Amino acid sequence: MVEPGGAVAGRAGVGPESFVAVVLPRSVELVVALLGVVKAGGAYVPADPEYPAERIAHILGDARPVLVIDDVAALVAAGAYEAEPVPAITDLNTSAYVIYTSGSTGGPKGVVVEHRSVGRIWSGRGRCIRMRRVRRCCIRRWRSI
Repeated sequence: MVEPGGAVAGRAGVGPESFVAVVLPRSVELVVALLGVVKAGGAYVPADPEYPAERIAHILGDARPVLVIDDVAALVAAGAYEAEPVPAITDLNTSAYVIYTSGSTGGPKGVVVEHRSVGRIWSGRGRCIRMRRVRRCCIRRWRSI
C-alpha cells in the first residue's frame, strides 16, 4: 500500500526539486506526509501549525511550494492505492527538505538540505550505534564539529 502522502504528492505532479509544504501537527500523519513527499521525489518544507500566521505565510511565500499538505482528513481520504516500488534516488544533489531558521535578523531563512547530506548524517550515526559505548562515541563526534 502506498502511503497517502505519496499518493497526494504524486497526483500533484511533485518531482525532483519541487517543494511541498507540510503544515501538520506532530503526529503519525506528519511522518506519513514527509515520507510520501520524499517518495514522490520532492523536498518537504515543514511548518508547525503552531507558528504565528505571519511566519507560516513568509515560509510559504519564500519556498513557493507546488503543494501544501495541511489537512489530516484529506491526507487520510487519499487512502489506499496500489503498491508501487520506491524509485531509487540517483542524484544525491537533489533537495530532500528545506528547513527554516530564525537567522541573525530574526526573519525566517530557508536552508536546503540535499539527500547527500541526509545520508552523511545517518551513516555517521550508524557508526556510533554499532559501538558498545554509544554515548562516548557520539559525544566525541559532536564535540569535534
